[in-house]
Amino acid sequence: MNANCAAQLLALLSCAALTACGGGSDSAQGVSVPLQSAMLARIDGGASAAFSVSGTIDGSPASGSASIVDAPPVITTLGGARVAESVETVTTTTNGVATTDTVEVFTNPTTGAEVTETRADGSTVSYPPYTDPPEVVPGDGGVLADGTIMTGNTPTGTQELSYEVGDDTSDAVVVTIEKKDRDNHGQQVRDEKRMYKVDKNGQSSLVSRSVDGEDDGHADELNEDAD
Repeated sequence: MNANCAAQLLALLSCAALTACGGGSDSAQGVSVPLQSAMLARIDGGASAAFSVSGTIDGSPASGSASIVDAPPVITTLGGARVAESVETVTTTTNGVATTDTVEVFTNPTTGAEVTETRADGSTVSYPPYTDPPEVVPGDGGVLADGTIMTGNTPTGTQELSYEVGDDTSDAVVVTIEKKDRDNHGQQVRDEKRMYKVDKNGQSSLVSRSVDGEDDGHADELNEDAD
């Protein structure tokens, strides 16, 4: 065998090995999904989800059900800027006691990024301009924005908004959107995570939610899994 033939054979064997191991293909990195357009479509169309609830409230066992309903938005203005305004209703029934919280959410109508929200207790969270990543793959993540929590005209804390992308199926990922509230001393007082299944076609569904910290005057540690 001459030197040229040997070199060609070595190249073919190397290529075959890479193909067998998945090297040089997108599969090694995981599926890519259009996060920004998926979240924007979810806002524009409105959405709802029902959950089974388990965990503790004030240290005592709690179980029950919950639902989240996001109404389709209306276009309005806020501080002179064009925004999409929607209302989210969260209803939770634990140990036979039902509570309903309503949150008013303002988003950028072009990107879907949150601008501000008015929470059930009257406090607001306002974010500096940011955008969700257009495309994500498993392993992606980071802080999207640091918001300011206001009670009336008084700053009462901050909220860190972040995301993390994990594996799910061959054509979908799980995107965790996390909001960490801290008081003015930097102490974490609430942590909420929402897990969305997002596929490569931009379809999304809310599959679970967890709350750890202050909620409706109680210390909650609850997990909510979609029915």
